[in-house]
Amino acid sequence: MTSLGEIDADVVVNCSGLGSRQLAGDDAVQPVWGQHVLVDAPFVDEFVFEGGGSADGIGVVPHRRGVLLGGVRRPGRNVLMPDQQIAAETIARAAVAIPELATAPVLGIEVGLRPGRPQVRLEAQQAGGLTVIHDYGHDGSGVFWSWGCAADVVTLCGLPAS
Repeated sequence: MTSLGEIDADVVVNCSGLGSRQLAGDDAVQPVWGQHVLVDAPFVDEFVFEGGGSADGIGVVPHRRGVLLGGVRRPGRNVLMPDQQIAAETIARAAVAIPELATAPVLGIEVGLRPGRPQVRLEAQQAGGLTVIHDYGHDGSGVFWSWGCAADVVTLCGLPAS
């Protein structure tokens, strides 16, 4: 599909991420390189996040596959190869918050391009007889924003909030 106009529906929720640049004609969407380190740390049961500004932050996210250590974003970088130096720095930053993470076994390093935008696009738009609800551009914070944005999407669809 290359156009929202091709859809036969009353309401469409557009969560196409980087694809929104083409699908929704949104030139503000840009790829942002991110990397996290997956570690085996079953003793971690809380989120830790400290970030902001231009420097890398601390992200510790318990996950079903292990614990994700992150807080890394590089706008304009498109090489999808893990960076061992950045991985070591990520572990060191996380260990400031939870010292035991310094020796947690590394299960993997994962790299991806995230849909970045100056601000998240979360709004309803009328396109002919179709209502399009856009929800994208979360950059590296999608895991933190997902529940609240999903609730807002439900409201924009005109459904009762649970």
